[in-house]
Amino acid sequence: QALLPPGATVIDAGANLGHHTVVMAKAVGPGGLVIAVEPQRLVFQQLCANVFLNGLTNVHAFRCALGATAGGVVHLNPVDYFAPWVNIGDTRVGAGGEAVPVGILDAFQDLEISFIKLDVQGSELAALRGGAATLRRHRPLLFLEIEEPHLRAMGTGTRGGPDPRSGDRGPGAETEHWRSSCPGWSWRSPRSSR
Repeated sequence: QALLPPGATVIDAGANLGHHTVVMAKAVGPGGLVIAVEPQRLVFQQLCANVFLNGLTNVHAFRCALGATAGGVVHLNPVDYFAPWVNIGDTRVGAGGEAVPVGILDAFQDLEISFIKLDVQGSELAALRGGAATLRRHRPLLFLEIEEPHLRAMGTGTRGGPDPRSGDRGPGAETEHWRSSCPGWSWRSPRSSR
């Protein structure tokens, strides 16, 4: 509740079916706002249905992938949504799947963003780069899902030796690049003051 006070404006990027979106929307209440972003068409439609069925009027849902720059499209890996077992939350940018427009977190920089949940299957660094102005301006709390296999698949792994697919310079290279590309912004603990 302390992270999502009533009246707050928050982002759920990689909203999937909307579990976190619904929890966030109820926490921030009718005076708050939840921006939900989900790229998969069928999953996005379920997200919207979930928001509707929960009677939430404080959620704005957007169907796009998040990247470092706005514009263009990316293709998602194909998914058989009706297979006996499928992890729809494990879909990432790939080839051969549906085309999805690319947006950036900075599209919302005029809103007073206080919290961002980011679960974008290895595209976290690109999404953060596309939100550099928002991060500097509002210094929101960040809740990130980071999985090494997803990062490596996107060419931004953080462990082990260099990733030959990305020209990676080894452990910590992405962190150093992020710091240098976003001067004036630094990570902070949720307990530190704004």
